[in-house]
Amino acid sequence: MATKCKRCTFEIPADDSYSITAFDGHFHKDCFKCNDCQTQLFSISKFFEKDGFPQCRDCKNKKGPKCNGCGSEIAEVDHITHGPLHFCKMECMKCSVCKKNVKQGDYFEDEGELFHLACL
Repeated sequence: MATKCKRCTFEIPADDSYSITAFDGHFHKDCFKCNDCQTQLFSISKFFEKDGFPQCRDCKNKKGPKCNGCGSEIAEVDHITHGPLHFCKMECMKCSVCKKNVKQGDYFEDEGELFHLACL
């Protein structure tokens, strides 16, 4: 059975001496790229695994924004945003006046702070 590239899913010829085996898969040399920024990686490059695909050192070390609620660093791209604000979870979205959690449609943002409509 022919080996298929994990990224492009095209067959890797048996005589291809430049394919790369990593993360329980095989990659064409040109398909072995950082999954985030698409930088070409080589078998001797310093790379990491993210979701079964390669990630370069720069993307691995990239810091996310800080949560405007609890202050913790948000490492992944999956987070809640509202205008210029970033939150790691809904529990961190609190009214600046009463300090209770806000609900969708019941608040607004002004100068980097959240407010319940009823608190004004």
